[in-house]
Amino acid sequence: MSRYARAWRPAGWLIKSAMASSAVIALAGCSNAAAEEATVGTPNTNAEPMVVQMHAAYPGFSDLDSLLEESAAVVQGSIISSRVVELYPDVSTSDDPRINPQAGLTPEQIAEGNEIPPLVATVFTMQVENSIEGSPANQIEIRQLGGTKDGVTYLPPGDASLEVDPAKDYVLILAKEGENPYVLPNPAESAYIVDAQDKLTPVDPGENTVGVPSIEALESAVSS
Repeated sequence: MSRYARAWRPAGWLIKSAMASSAVIALAGCSNAAAEEATVGTPNTNAEPMVVQMHAAYPGFSDLDSLLEESAAVVQGSIISSRVVELYPDVSTSDDPRINPQAGLTPEQIAEGNEIPPLVATVFTMQVENSIEGSPANQIEIRQLGGTKDGVTYLPPGDASLEVDPAKDYVLILAKEGENPYVLPNPAESAYIVDAQDKLTPVDPGENTVGVPSIEALESAVSS
């Protein structure tokens, strides 16, 4: 597998993915969070295991109220399954180069540019037990960067990765765009573990600056 780097804008947020020790090259021209599943190729069992450290620039939130302004749902529940997907940018047909940077290129040039590998992500299925805000279904999908595909492990930024564990009780503050799965606007600020007293602990406490102490406090902020 060749070493590469790319930048993409799912849901308006800059995402960078780079092989360890490689340079980061930003590629403009990708728009929203469109995603599609790709056929999984046959892993090369003779290759050495590879690890890709992914990097992302997420929006910052000064407090809980500003985070809730960006949310489409706030839910409590457990992660019961997951699948790995590949994220592709939208294909624009506009002939305006301000909208479509591929405008004016030949089909061969476009095909060559599209050979850049997509981003790897994991889509988690959550069983919703308590809807604190919004009207989500009983089961919802949440997408996060990272996952293992074709023998390569893509590590998401930070330590706020979700886990498939029906016994683990999460509270998630989620955003959504169109028919795409829900996403965490800022994983460090948006994902919490619930204890037996309904107290909340950030999944990534080292990077969390919002601080939500309990489900009661969250419900109060949502209703205010």
